[in-house]
Amino acid sequence: MKGYTTTKAVALRIVELLDKQDISQYELSKRADIDQSTISYILKERNNTCKLNVIEKIAFGFGMNLSQFFDSDYFVHDKFSR
Repeated sequence: MKGYTTTKAVALRIVELLDKQDISQYELSKRADIDQSTISYILKERNNTCKLNVIEKIAFGFGMNLSQFFDSDYFVHDKFSR
């Protein structure tokens, strides 16, 4: 089975946390102090890359640090496409 990219893993993790915390993209954008369009682009995978500082802000918006954000099966090495 083909894996997925880091961008896809980040998008899946954001969706998971949005559902878990029952918040909207808009609410996350306010908490993270970033444009809602940035979150939308990540979720639609319109960007091939996602800067670490943006992910850090998103993690903060969820009330966690980077380590907690990346503590997910989505980021297990063998799930990534090569």
